[in-house]
Amino acid sequence: MESSLFEALARMTLGASVAILLVLPLRATLRLRFGARISYHVWLLVPVLMIAAVLPSMHVNRVIAVQAMPTLAAGPLAAPVAQAVPVAWTTILLSAWLAGALATALLLAVAQRRYVRSLGSLTARDNVYLAATTAQGPALLGLWRPRIVLPADFAQRYSAQEQQLIIAHEQCHVLRHDALVNALVALLQCAFWFHPLIHLAAARCRFDQELACDADVLQRHPGQARVYGAALLNTQAAGAFAPATCHWQSNHPLKERIMQLNHSKNNPARRWAGRAMLAFLLAGGIIGTVVARAESEQKTKYLVELKITFAGEYSSPSVLIGAGEPFTLSGATRGKTWSGDFVVTEDKGDMVWLRSQFTIDGKYSGDHNGGIRLGESKHVAIMSEAGADTMILVLDGSVKRAPAPASQ
Repeated sequence: MESSLFEALARMTLGASVAILLVLPLRATLRLRFGARISYHVWLLVPVLMIAAVLPSMHVNRVIAVQAMPTLAAGPLAAPVAQAVPVAWTTILLSAWLAGALATALLLAVAQRRYVRSLGSLTARDNVYLAATTAQGPALLGLWRPRIVLPADFAQRYSAQEQQLIIAHEQCHVLRHDALVNALVALLQCAFWFHPLIHLAAARCRFDQELACDADVLQRHPGQARVYGAALLNTQAAGAFAPATCHWQSNHPLKERIMQLNHSKNNPARRWAGRAMLAFLLAGGIIGTVVARAESEQKTKYLVELKITFAGEYSSPSVLIGAGEPFTLSGATRGKTWSGDFVVTEDKGDMVWLRSQFTIDGKYSGDHNGGIRLGESKHVAIMSEAGADTMILVLDGSVKRAPAPASQ
């Protein structure tokens, strides 16, 4: 389980890296040509490629039923080899990852709580809430029941037109569930705390979110760009950060937001072209990830040759399998059943790892994970619960690298 989780994290990290490195240089061009909404929505490429990177493989788990064969000669069984200890570094790395994720979650939770407390007691007024301070807000607070929070001097600081545009901006966040989006982004920051690109992408995504809201507001209130810019300039809030909150804060690059107001004109043709471009990028990202994974899974093939002795009888199956592809063997003898799950993973040089997990009569009987040199034999014995000196299943196996198929 630990190795599977570690592999999933590695795959998702790679998928996120590819997506972020693609989105970061594209977002400015997309914003200029197709509008701020497309520049914001293109961040969907990050979770899409992360999910695509860990989708189940197209390979089908192979299950082979082994019929017990009469033994030619019942010779004495060799003494069991000591069970190999799984590699400890996966446990160490996963423990470090979990500690980092919890520490990051704690830091973000503290930041969220500090911001909420800085607002003071909230006073409801006309479907919005006034903070007890002038230093924070406007903002959208809350995931399931979002509240628009305004600074205490909202009525004095802003003109009537500015107030209307600010509230429209926060209502846009409500309609698009942007506070929930920011919370999900924060969860990604916790899970991938070790990845600097994730934190960079989170900041850029939140900024693009604000630009997209600006564009939506000006689309609904044409001709108000100058008033909207004045409202931005009048907002000199403290640079607090709360991960699950949508801020109208001065810590967003103010100059870039004001300059973008000139590119927020409503253009249906540009919107449709942007949507087509977004669909192309998402579809291309998924297809590219699937193709790249399919190519990576063209692993070296191995011939696994086993001799399995069970309840005094043996079978000798051979399986041609790719590295990392699991397969199952099972059989029955004299009213007793057994099953083994196997996988071969590559190591350095001519070494591989042969991992196996056995059940006897439906009961878990142990894991075996040990290195084996190609062409050499490995011996595994499953002891009976009746006594330490009684072996109920014995496996002798070897792994060889299969020759590459001849080209047509």
